[in-house]
Amino acid sequence: MLLPRFFCALILGVVLAGCSNVPIPTRPIPPTTASWIGWNVRLSDSTSPEFVVTATLHNIAHDTILFRFPNWAPGAYQRVEYGSYITGFGATSSAGNALRVVRDSASTFRVVGAGNGTVFRYAVQPIPSHPLSPFTALSSITTSYAFANGTALHGYVEGEESVPQVITYSFPKGWQISTGLPPADSLVNSVVASDYDELADAPILAGRLQEFDITAGGKPHLFAVVAPEQLGNKKRENLRNGTKQIVEAISAFFGEMPYSHYAFQCLFMNRWGGEGYGALEHRNSSTYLMPWDPFADQSLDRMEEVIAHEYWHVWFPKRVHPHQLGPFDYQNPPATSALWFIEGVTEYYSQIMLVRAKRQPGKRALWNLMHLLDEPGIYNGRSLEELSRAAATIPIASLRPIYTRGAVTAMLLDGEIRAQTNNARSLDDAMRWMNETYGKTNKTFGEDQIIPLIEQATGTRLQALYNQCVASAAPLPLAEIGPKIGLRFVPDHRFSVYALQGINLFLDSLHRWQIDSLAPGSIADRMGLQLGDAIVSVSRTIASADSSMVLHNLSATELGSFIHFLPANVTALTVERKGEMVRLPVLLQAVRPPVGLFEPDPDATGVALQIRESMFGM
Repeated sequence: MLLPRFFCALILGVVLAGCSNVPIPTRPIPPTTASWIGWNVRLSDSTSPEFVVTATLHNIAHDTILFRFPNWAPGAYQRVEYGSYITGFGATSSAGNALRVVRDSASTFRVVGAGNGTVFRYAVQPIPSHPLSPFTALSSITTSYAFANGTALHGYVEGEESVPQVITYSFPKGWQISTGLPPADSLVNSVVASDYDELADAPILAGRLQEFDITAGGKPHLFAVVAPEQLGNKKRENLRNGTKQIVEAISAFFGEMPYSHYAFQCLFMNRWGGEGYGALEHRNSSTYLMPWDPFADQSLDRMEEVIAHEYWHVWFPKRVHPHQLGPFDYQNPPATSALWFIEGVTEYYSQIMLVRAKRQPGKRALWNLMHLLDEPGIYNGRSLEELSRAAATIPIASLRPIYTRGAVTAMLLDGEIRAQTNNARSLDDAMRWMNETYGKTNKTFGEDQIIPLIEQATGTRLQALYNQCVASAAPLPLAEIGPKIGLRFVPDHRFSVYALQGINLFLDSLHRWQIDSLAPGSIADRMGLQLGDAIVSVSRTIASADSSMVLHNLSATELGSFIHFLPANVTALTVERKGEMVRLPVLLQAVRPPVGLFEPDPDATGVALQIRESMFGM
């Protein structure tokens, strides 16, 4: 429900999407004597090719200023030199005189003689795709919407990262803007960030948005949606109700809701690929790029899993994290062995919290967790420690084991804690204790302290299991842990045949499925596919005759199902490359899952049965 129109206009005009029936607390702009930076972000009209940004210094003066742009985005971890997409950078004094600017690197501008009132101006070219980064950490401009992660729009003055930042938006008439930042109390169309960290962690989504809200814990949670069509009433209410139950279950788990309001930015599109969809967490918002077809035509189960994952991040890692994940060095992506903990444990709890929120049965959660191990490349010869440390420099698709093996590792840790304590303690106790000890006190810990801290919170010994699951690349000890938690291990001897692994496709303006991400060394790469190729058709052998199947008009779901598991009679794939048609022989890869699956053990008794009931309710 929207607030009365006069209230929305009073606090922010069109800036905060989904005005709620619960007032959103405003934040004062800094006094005239304080040090702060004032920003203006402008998109002149819906056909503009770039964002135009200015930053004005207030009560900040240095002989020489280093104005830097980040090289990575918190939560995404991959290296993206955002400064490479900046053009026309210049600076003027308070009197309007041009200042000397030297570009020291792609990310750094050195400005001589800057002082109070200095204005920096530059243009930001959109970054709709990147070989390493997810879409949700980049930026995009279309005729119907614009999106930008905070790191894509805003640089920072070195040494002044802690000063407040006031941002005013100038966007096309009739567009709304969604952001997690609080509105300014006395400046129209403006928001206030307490420091650069908060600004960098607050993306904007602008356009003719579909807006609605929920109230949970007495606080507003705002939805801003971009989709090919309007969401129907039933689907909108399903999304609202499911999200409300998830938010209430997870916030009740931690006993707090540590923000004034929360923004869900949802982009539903026709794309397909391993890294084509996803989401990115922020301190009090999250951004989602999700498939339109499954959302429109099927259930919301997948969307709810992703919402539960991103909302858990409100605590881990946004408030509870090792030293390497904050405060940030924006020039150098963090090299940490802890990403398995940040992402894998979160993925485990996304399934468990859906059970506790009564959004799925425990048997479904167990099935989902185990089938994470059914993906190709799950055991790629690299430990979770090694993959975590390499996150900044490898394609995001290659990081999947951090989420998949990491989630099952978290389940095994939870089960082992329960087994060692006769079900008196669990991973839940460690999560809450770490939040109380570190999250609520703004303290951090070393990445090598994770297991010792969990042991301290639960009175257990877990180093041996960590060595097996995280420090080693060996298969997880499922058969060893299963009987302790009332589960039976069933070996899996199936073969799965995979084809075009390692690509992401998007539907371009000509309604062609075009490759905008390609993992080096993947099957698709070895076939000879290239970035920018538009997939036209596949050739099939039918009764000794060749025929072609045109792929242009397939939906994202149909295309994904077809080319991910190509029928055996498919022999070649035709792509359009720079105006020419190129025919490529198809490569297939047979993969035998090196593990098996858990299922409830009907003969489980005693503590093992109690543990299974506590973990999965079955």
